[in-house]
Amino acid sequence: MLNKGWWGFDLDATIAFYDTWRDGAIGSPVKPMIRRMHHYLKQGRPIRIVTARVSPERGASEVLLEESRIRRFLVEQFGDAGLTIPITNAKDSQMIAFFDDRAEQVIPNKGILVREELRRAVEALQQIAMMSPDTRTSLYAQQALENLDAWSLNLCVRARQRGTH
Repeated sequence: MLNKGWWGFDLDATIAFYDTWRDGAIGSPVKPMIRRMHHYLKQGRPIRIVTARVSPERGASEVLLEESRIRRFLVEQFGDAGLTIPITNAKDSQMIAFFDDRAEQVIPNKGILVREELRRAVEALQQIAMMSPDTRTSLYAQQALENLDAWSLNLCVRARQRGTH
């Protein structure tokens, strides 16, 4: 084990496809995140599923049902290792990182959203692309700008869909 911390993964819309609630059904696996989890497990990194589906306020029988659904999903994706991945609704001081579709990443101790910094980076790249006399520098800046712009647009669309923008 690398250290005593752990990495958290949200369930719906992060490791399992989600577009609307369907009687508790868990969607198909989101392959890039499942691959990341496999990689972390191979490295011996402790991971946990962090989901509101197992929040105590839902009631004991509902929590048991959801834990059963999640466990089945984990075993399908990770085999026997899926039996030992903890499922929780809470983070704690030992959590190293949390992968979640709803979280807004903040630059530590600055109170600045990462997406705001990305917007500023896009604006700076626009200036470089327009002003640089070096064709290669201008081309690299334009390519980086297109990649960042597409990525940040996708981020904003998802935020609007969640009502957080």
